[in-house]
Amino acid sequence: MAQGKLPGAVFLVARNGKVVYHEAVGYVNPQTKVPMPKDAIFRIYSMTKPLTSVLALQLVEEGKLFLTDPVALYLPGFREVQVGVERAGPDGKPILERVPPQRPITLYDLLRHTSGITYASPPRAWP
Repeated sequence: MAQGKLPGAVFLVARNGKVVYHEAVGYVNPQTKVPMPKDAIFRIYSMTKPLTSVLALQLVEEGKLFLTDPVALYLPGFREVQVGVERAGPDGKPILERVPPQRPITLYDLLRHTSGITYASPPRAWP
């Protein structure tokens, strides 16, 4: 905060189900000098993947999930899933071809981001 990279923050540390440290530092807005409250609400951009990964790994630790489980075991819609494979098109430019996976996609594949599932692509990228 002293370097101006972060206007403020809220810290909460819990151990064995009890809060052992909870402090707010800095400002909600450094221009108005409104202090950061302990109950401040923050937007968390691009944090879905790491938070979901932590929660999934906690379930693995509890023996409720196995990394080798096929995703279709929990999400039946994945039984008929296709994955994207990049190939050279007729003009030599890469195109994305949808194909069945070589093996079932596992939870481990999802956590490593190696499942072959892609983000939405422009329609021209699909044959």
